[in-house]
Amino acid sequence: MAIGGLFRRIFGDGTSGTQGGTLASRASTPAAPAGVDEFAQQLNQLLLQQRSILSGNIHLVGLSKIRDQLGDEWPRIADRAQDVAYKVIQRMCRPNDVFTRYGELSFIIIFSDLTADQAQLRCHDIGEEIGRRLLGENFAAEATDVSTGVFESDGSLVFNAVSKEELIQRLTGSATLATSPEVSGTEPDLETPDFSFAQLDKAKALASMEVMYRPMWNLRHKVIATYFATVGATNVFGDRLWDTALRREYQGVLSTAEIDIFIARRALRDLAANVAQGQKVLLGWPIHFETLASRAGRQAYLDLCRTIPDAVRQLLVLEIDGMPEGTPQSRLLEIIAVIRPFCRGQNIRVPWTFRNFGQMTGASLNGIGFDLAAAPRNDTERIRILNEFAAAADKVGLRYYAHGLNSRAQALAALSAGYEWIDGDAVNRLTDIPGKMTRFNIGDLYSGL
Repeated sequence: MAIGGLFRRIFGDGTSGTQGGTLASRASTPAAPAGVDEFAQQLNQLLLQQRSILSGNIHLVGLSKIRDQLGDEWPRIADRAQDVAYKVIQRMCRPNDVFTRYGELSFIIIFSDLTADQAQLRCHDIGEEIGRRLLGENFAAEATDVSTGVFESDGSLVFNAVSKEELIQRLTGSATLATSPEVSGTEPDLETPDFSFAQLDKAKALASMEVMYRPMWNLRHKVIATYFATVGATNVFGDRLWDTALRREYQGVLSTAEIDIFIARRALRDLAANVAQGQKVLLGWPIHFETLASRAGRQAYLDLCRTIPDAVRQLLVLEIDGMPEGTPQSRLLEIIAVIRPFCRGQNIRVPWTFRNFGQMTGASLNGIGFDLAAAPRNDTERIRILNEFAAAADKVGLRYYAHGLNSRAQALAALSAGYEWIDGDAVNRLTDIPGKMTRFNIGDLYSGL
């Protein structure tokens, strides 16, 4: 959105003293406050970096509830409250985020690199810290108003309130998840270093995750017709983690079933958007063996699967991951039978060192595969692994695939070894939505890098 249009929607036209969106319907408030010039410069900087100011990016934190709780004391501490709020927001925003005061009781914040869910959760953290500093440790959890700006079809900007409980329910798909306990202790000094980023709870973990899609190259038919969903997040040290590494990082915060359900919900949502546009591709995603082996995890997962329309099930290929070594074949067959009614086919992912392929015969699997991300990183060793895995699978008549190839040499080795599907940077980059079915041959392999 152009910065001029954004300003008109937020601050009005600068002459009437009214404000855009639903805020215009409230009592008249002062025109754009001091500091808006700096806010405008920062917004321009975002736009120069080719970022978009879109619906869901604009957030508002309001102090009216704090004013109501303070009652007659508010006039005496109003200036201090503004100062406290400003410093908390400044400390909890990153250098590329922009914010400004909006009237007497609100602040508008635009986060440069957070999703809408992540930004709303950050706003609630900001609001709770403001409440803690102004009201003490016994403040109500919803001490501030948190709203998100959404552009209506007529172009108006409407701020819709969102509670932390509603946000968590949306992220988890559950109405029973409890929020994390509040931090106790004495009120910290404004200049005390903040280490709250290290305190990861369930809501923050869920809000930090995103699902991306790996285009899978069908080597036999020379086409990309399947997109494989994988979950990622940035940890507190700034490292980008994917899939198995992310599960290890969030162990003890999120259960395996919660991560699997998160992936399935997001993938189904994105697939629905594709189908609505007439683009039908196959979609794969991982489901952990532990999720299907435990009674509670299986029940929650199957409850979600039962909501999938039959036409959509024909587009799904599910990959069982994390099967413990030594699992009896009867147990594997039971797990496969549980998910078979809800998808087109089933694959199983094993460690690259796996060799007990005879256990997989008779399981009616689409294929057996592994992820090269866990293997040694040099081409020579990875090509050896690809060839040995293919030879062992060939002996028992299994089809095989591999994730995470990162060089042309690996892709060509997989083609020579008879792999059915491969993905990774050697084929194409991750995408934020499943793409469309496209022809893909060796020439595309070279032109894509």
